[in-house]
Amino acid sequence: RLMAGWAGFEVFKPIVRCAAVNACPDRGVRDMDLTKALFDNFGHMNAGIYVHVTSAGRIGVGDAATTPQLVARQDAPSWA
Repeated sequence: RLMAGWAGFEVFKPIVRCAAVNACPDRGVRDMDLTKALFDNFGHMNAGIYVHVTSAGRIGVGDAATTPQLVARQDAPSWA
C-alpha cells in the first residue's frame, strides 16, 4: 500500500519497458540500454508501478509517495 497526499493506492504490477525505449527516435536505431542502466544503478529493471486507487484524496505537485504508518491510538492500553 502507498499514500500520496491524502489518497491511498495499492500496487498491483511493476512497469517493465520494451526495447523501444532504447532506440533513438531520430535515427531509429538502438543506441542505449535503458533497462540495463536501471539494473546497474538501482538493482531492478522496473520503470515504475501500476496502482489501483483504494481511497480518494487530494494530491498536490511535489507530494511524496510513502507507505502508510501505523500510529498507536491515544486511548490504547500501555500493553497493547
